[in-house]
Amino acid sequence: MKKNKKLGSLLTYFDSIDSTNNYANLLLKEKKISDGQVIIADFQSGGRGQRGSIWESEKGKNILFSIYIEPDNLLICDQSLLTKFTSISLCEVLSLFRLDAKIKWPNDIVVDGKKICGILIENHIEDDKIKGSIIGIGLNVNQEKFEIEKVTSLKLQTGKDQDRMKILGILLDYLDKNRSYLSNNKKHLNEMYLRNLYNLRVNSNFYSDLYGNFSGFISDVDSSGKIEITTDLGVLSFGIKELKFC
Repeated sequence: MKKNKKLGSLLTYFDSIDSTNNYANLLLKEKKISDGQVIIADFQSGGRGQRGSIWESEKGKNILFSIYIEPDNLLICDQSLLTKFTSISLCEVLSLFRLDAKIKWPNDIVVDGKKICGILIENHIEDDKIKGSIIGIGLNVNQEKFEIEKVTSLKLQTGKDQDRMKILGILLDYLDKNRSYLSNNKKHLNEMYLRNLYNLRVNSNFYSDLYGNFSGFISDVDSSGKIEITTDLGVLSFGIKELKFC
């Protein structure tokens, strides 16, 4: 087993950039990026979220960064573990502020049902293994006004301005700690992810192209990352782009 570098041992800062994930991908293409490297920016002009969405962030108010890691012997079929270890780490850090953060499948972090953090993961694959992974994280810290509904920040939740760099350091420590579970305790990651899942076993409304609008409750997330919903039709399984919450 190779020895990984501590996350953040090399940090690249930008006042403004289109996307930290884009820059990390460029470095990877040019073979100029190393395990544990962090790219952080005060502002992203083209920040991206899941499903092609735009990540809205006021300059100098939030934490916007990407981490590059080289997982140790992680198979493609286990790539959801990257989402799990990242989202669990974020929930643990937010709990330090006495916030009951939950993971809205697959990888949004919510507090009181409002989004406080998003994750975008892009993997570099060779054969059947993930050779490199770029993990983009956007955590709302001191922003108070948002153009879309059901979004919040640490300041809105705590009523206080927060030290972004201090929080970044704590988050990198938690990510570094939980990273070891990727190779030696997958069961723990799966259990912790499910334990922190938003609306687990709570009757809710959903939409899919195949079934239209329907109701049911989240009963599990399998090892591949697919969500399982128990309905009147039985247990239905969905991939990331196959289901919407209503």
